[in-house]
Amino acid sequence: MKYKSVKYYIGRLISDGQKWQNMNINGKEVKPICYFSKIQFILIFISISMVFFVTKNGFNKDFIGYIIASLSIFIGLFLTLVLTIFDKFQKINFEQINLSDKDKIILIQRKNFFKQFTALTSYSILLSTLCIFLLSLSLLMDILKVNIYNFKIIKSIEDINCKNFLNGVGLFFIVVYRISVLYFLLDFFLMILYVLSSIYTYITLEFDRKKIS
Repeated sequence: MKYKSVKYYIGRLISDGQKWQNMNINGKEVKPICYFSKIQFILIFISISMVFFVTKNGFNKDFIGYIIASLSIFIGLFLTLVLTIFDKFQKINFEQINLSDKDKIILIQRKNFFKQFTALTSYSILLSTLCIFLLSLSLLMDILKVNIYNFKIIKSIEDINCKNFLNGVGLFFIVVYRISVLYFLLDFFLMILYVLSSIYTYITLEFDRKKIS
């Protein structure tokens, strides 16, 4: 697959992943005011707070090892689920004729569930892969383990020089790196909740349709 194709499909995956977070199985979408939803802004705030109060020394090897191992398991599990759900989708006949309005709504809800589940699960796999890559960088680059409070704040213009400027740039990238890792990890767990909610909603609707005579 060519780079342009990979770039296109990853972009589409991100777009669908964001869209289906704000859409139910009836196809009704509630778009957030900004790109991020309210809960994602909360996750960003939590990530920033954790960088300055919890992970000021970076991520230790044990933490990285456990997270990478867990994410790898999730990737394998989610890939299996996506393939399984697609197989179930293929067995449903969506080209039936002379359907009542109620039956059409049921088919639309089923199709939307499959689309939502696939989009959110695939998006979770992408987040997992990104987190594994970012955490691996921390194992390879010792500078990412630096205590951010070891950097001193410049108190006068006279202290500004090339070395201090580079230290400031380094501190900025270290902070952004750690915030990104924590946010993507929290967002991954948020996606799991979305997937569980999607499954629960669909199964509950199917249960409610079964009437006891």
